[in-house]
Amino acid sequence: MVGLFGDHFAVFAQLTEGLRTGQTPYKLYAKGQSHWEHMMAEPELYTRFNKAMTDFNNLCPIEAVFREYSFNQFSRVIDVGGGLGAFTAACLQAAPGIKGHLFDLPHVIKEAQQVCWSLGISCPAVTLQSCCASNVQENKSGRNQ
Repeated sequence: MVGLFGDHFAVFAQLTEGLRTGQTPYKLYAKGQSHWEHMMAEPELYTRFNKAMTDFNNLCPIEAVFREYSFNQFSRVIDVGGGLGAFTAACLQAAPGIKGHLFDLPHVIKEAQQVCWSLGISCPAVTLQSCCASNVQENKSGRNQ
């Protein structure tokens, strides 16, 4: 987790310029690339970021959430920006009667599906882009408004 701060410290140096110009500090730092575009262009950075997110999740074990709160009252859980699906997978294991849906970026979904499959969990995973594109098409046709 600490490594993440080192990787992103230079971004914070762009905060004042971002506030002054209205640009995002990350795009200023990464010469026009978004955070995710930059991650995809730098595989080692992407790997460190995922490890940091996993380490952060491990600070409070996911199972602790399910000891305190039951998801059995719901028919489904939708995890937007759920990364590799650790929360969704734990939720489906704790409440086997519900359905889970994981929404994230395409490159993340590929990895998340492997995580779920390795745990023997079926979790439809949808990319945020395909979800958003679908909703835009539905709205243009007058449905789902």
